[in-house]
Amino acid sequence: MKYFEYNLWAATSSEADSTRETALKAWKERARLYSEEYQKTREHLSKTFVKVYENNFGFRGCYLSDLLLSGNTRIENVGSYIKGITTCKILLSDLVDSWQITYSDIEFINYQPASENDLWAAPNRYRILEFSELLVLDIDNNKLSHEFLLSNGSTLLLHFTRVSVKKINKP
Repeated sequence: MKYFEYNLWAATSSEADSTRETALKAWKERARLYSEEYQKTREHLSKTFVKVYENNFGFRGCYLSDLLLSGNTRIENVGSYIKGITTCKILLSDLVDSWQITYSDIEFINYQPASENDLWAAPNRYRILEFSELLVLDIDNNKLSHEFLLSNGSTLLLHFTRVSVKKINKP
């Protein structure tokens, strides 16, 4: 995460007043910087996506209930990232709605667990999305980045050229 790092976020809830106040000040500044950068990113997204994303506060507090990967070639794990994926569908839900975000022309995907012992699926098979950063990587080639910070400190990072969102019914 470029702006919303887990350690800083955790420090905003510190019991030590000085640590918490320092973290809150830094968090406010990073939120301002991210907001400026996100305004530039909006120009590269569909109006429909922007409306849904912003009306749902960047899907903050949603449960990541599923991650579907597909590719044209053999999908392989190469170090800390996955190679051969062309499409990634993420299913998110809150208490009212469910959303499917589809990323196309995937260039890079990386899941970084909070710790070596962390499994992808929590016992309830959900992860809570705390924050996300949607940024432009390469203006000329319309390459975008979307990184999610999950409640346990894990991150999911995608680099792609197209993204769409649609509301889906809960099963």
